[in-house]
Amino acid sequence: MIAEGAADNFYLTDADYNGFPFDRERNIYLWRNTAVDGDAGHWQRQYNSILSCNVVLETIAANEYPNEIALANSLKGRALFHRASCLFNLLQLFAKAYHPNTANTDLGIPLRLSSDFEQESKRNSIDACYAQIIADLKIANALLEEKGFIATRPDKINSYGLLSKVTLFKGDYEMSKLYADSSLRLYSQLIDYNGLNKSSNTPFSRFNAETIFYATGSFTVLSPTRSKINPDLYQSYAVNDLRKDLFFRRNTDGTTYQFKGNYTGVNGTTLFTGLTTAEILLNRAEALARTNQLALAMDDLNMLLLKRYQTGTYVAKTANNEAEALDLILLERRKELIFRGVRWYDLKRLNLDANWAVTLNKSVLGQNYTLLPNANRYVFPIPQEVIERGGLVQNE
Repeated sequence: MIAEGAADNFYLTDADYNGFPFDRERNIYLWRNTAVDGDAGHWQRQYNSILSCNVVLETIAANEYPNEIALANSLKGRALFHRASCLFNLLQLFAKAYHPNTANTDLGIPLRLSSDFEQESKRNSIDACYAQIIADLKIANALLEEKGFIATRPDKINSYGLLSKVTLFKGDYEMSKLYADSSLRLYSQLIDYNGLNKSSNTPFSRFNAETIFYATGSFTVLSPTRSKINPDLYQSYAVNDLRKDLFFRRNTDGTTYQFKGNYTGVNGTTLFTGLTTAEILLNRAEALARTNQLALAMDDLNMLLLKRYQTGTYVAKTANNEAEALDLILLERRKELIFRGVRWYDLKRLNLDANWAVTLNKSVLGQNYTLLPNANRYVFPIPQEVIERGGLVQNE
């Protein structure tokens, strides 16, 4: 969620900006965080999880479980899923967006595939990182049960879903579509927002019908009482779009809005960062549009939005070309996946195309800050402690 804290879905007032006790939060918000005040905790937590996964994988590989083969395979699949998920998030934060012309030489992250703490760390290429993540998920998918009994457990539905996301970010749109197909074929339920209470401060329940993988993240900047919703983003929701009332509520000042559409079922700095059927549907819609299957892409988008608009008010959207289709899909992707930890990742990959590149602007204490598309600041600095201990090459 530190990436969400750097994104453009919200802004801070001067008072709220000054209210943070640590420079780290302020610096991330304004894209001026350094290796010294960078998020060493995030790096450590992700690699701690990877270490745990490696211990599980090595233990299973070193032993035989003749009476518990199914359980051993399930545990191996879960470990591979979680390792891949951690590697993917680290890659989005600490490396550039995937570009096919430079992915073989652009620096990614260290691929820690062993629990041996004396193994030398080095930054692998972005291409090698994506290859490892996809390989982990493909093996995991073959081992996992079709549907886990709870959404915190990896299964075929969410492993196919994560594969659709990873391949979308890699620009492999044909595979992203196929993986989304496989996930949605197993489970595709959407919530009809017409059945939810717009006046509730917590309109969404935890483990709701759309959640195929439950995960959370937190960052103090994103507290609902501090983070004010970007006015242009708020106004982009149509009057009959139920998300306008289900996702947001007016602050006591009468003019600004805060986020309440949290799929954790509670309001606070801990936000839902998992996977939903809606996101997988948007993955497929984008992949279809980018492979010139416009009618099918619009079918997916309309299927989602029909569940988001007041009954009887939605008019199906159409597109005459790929650019029109992508404009519609990418706008709805931003509106649907707000505060899910996705926006920063999307900005990075979309900035590679001038048609969808965005210049970000923030103003604090009378000073303006600008982040240009593809700026080095889109890549978080690796924490100084890691550079010093591991001898890694720092990001520019």
